[in-house]
Amino acid sequence: MVLDQEHIFFLGIGGIGMSALARYLHMSGHKVSGYDRDKTKLTKKLEASGIQIQYSFDDTISKDSIDMVIYTPAIKPDQAEFQYFSNREVEMKKRSEALKEILSKRKVIAVAGTHGKTSTSAVLAHILYYNEFGASAFVGGILTNYDTNFLFGETDWVVIEADEYDRSFWRIYADVAVIQAMDPDHLDIYGTGEEMVKAYEVFTLQMSDEGRLFVADGAYPKMDDHWLSELDKKKIEVSTFGTHSGDLTTVSLDEEEGISEFRISEEGPKFRLQLPGAHNIQNALAAIAVARHLGLSDERIAKAIGTFEGIERRFQYVLRSEESVIIDDYAHHPKEIDAAIVAARAHHPNRKLTVVFQPHLYSRTKDFMDEFAKALSNSDEVILVELYPAREKPVEGINSEVLLAKVDMDRKKFVPKAQLINELVSPKRELVLLLGAGDVYKLIEELKDAYSK
Repeated sequence: MVLDQEHIFFLGIGGIGMSALARYLHMSGHKVSGYDRDKTKLTKKLEASGIQIQYSFDDTISKDSIDMVIYTPAIKPDQAEFQYFSNREVEMKKRSEALKEILSKRKVIAVAGTHGKTSTSAVLAHILYYNEFGASAFVGGILTNYDTNFLFGETDWVVIEADEYDRSFWRIYADVAVIQAMDPDHLDIYGTGEEMVKAYEVFTLQMSDEGRLFVADGAYPKMDDHWLSELDKKKIEVSTFGTHSGDLTTVSLDEEEGISEFRISEEGPKFRLQLPGAHNIQNALAAIAVARHLGLSDERIAKAIGTFEGIERRFQYVLRSEESVIIDDYAHHPKEIDAAIVAARAHHPNRKLTVVFQPHLYSRTKDFMDEFAKALSNSDEVILVELYPAREKPVEGINSEVLLAKVDMDRKKFVPKAQLINELVSPKRELVLLLGAGDVYKLIEELKDAYSK
């Protein structure tokens, strides 16, 4: 068991999920160290908390002092780092396997979905923390209020993202669960969208008997009669939420620049969310539904939401001035790009929109080439940089230039990432939406400085 080990080493400790788990084990009294290729804001914060991290991998590591290795799925068995430990017979576990053990005796609130996991988890974690509910939270992004992706609570309750990649969420046995969306993704794992939906079914049928499942109104139709019948046998109550329909929905809605205000009943409090767009209101509705289920009042929930400052790289305003607005967002799926563009246009209707996009993964770009092109075509200008491969090897005929050719507009171009800042300041654009799950975000501070001159 993970919790029985004294010294735990993390391969890929700088990942958003890995770093949260490292924080948890460190705060629980374990000795934690790790390796990552790059020094980042996350790794610096881990080091500041007392966790030792190395950025080059060699034989200076002593296997005798390490009781267990936890590794990210991005580390493949044929990589030298993986081989180093496997050849020395050190016990190794995937992050999801380690989490399964840690969560086995906890009350688990799991947030799943192709989109919205991080924002929903973050809003819910903040609501519970603000109201001193005592839940821990593993979040897939940096909560601006706390400048961390992990919150430590004293109770058995824990909020966690249930990631469908690599079927990791099959190792999570939830008491309360949320499904935000089941749009096709990770087809390199599932093959078809239908197989991915079946994976969600397995995830929900592993829930505790008499659990509670909240499903977005747009995802609910994908749950067939057999699925619902099996949930009913386990006495798992299913309810829906959504901005237009559902058991929990909005009765009024008002949006201004960067702010969303809504009510869920005529007599109840107004919820003021510092995140724009219908997709973020839906994320908040999911969090409200869970918080209500846990016994919090609408008034207490509304107060918490009003103080929520957002998540890094989730429609994050980097710069706002009379001349220019720059927004950074993690969007890397066509539906997410659609949502980000709609939100940007709704909140800045009088500005011309330039979308900068870094495609993420060869497989995803190949599977959704036409959908990406259609979504990007809804902007006024498109700039693509080099595709970010992450864990994947190149696929012939799949790159940013091929995607760009399919975008239906005249104002489009490919710009090498190294030249992006110069492109965006000559001239300065009115409204820049920087999108992607790769490393293009690393240019944000330089871009902000260039626009501030």
